[in-house]
Amino acid sequence: MGKSSLIHIRVGKGIKREMQRLIDVGMFSTESEIAREGIRHLLIKYLKEAGFDGASGKTNNDRDENAKKK
Repeated sequence: MGKSSLIHIRVGKGIKREMQRLIDVGMFSTESEIAREGIRHLLIKYLKEAGFDGASGKTNNDRDENAKKK
């Protein structure tokens, strides 16, 4: 992983308990790994819904407009 920054989050006891269950069965190694994976999935979902095209940072509409200009 490249450069990273630290964020702090609070979760309820129930969520923390469920996270620990996933760690206990070997699906994840740490709570941090679960949090990163969850955030990654939400970003993909919501960026797609918002019309962003992958890592370019442009919306699908921006890409379509640039294609029309060519």
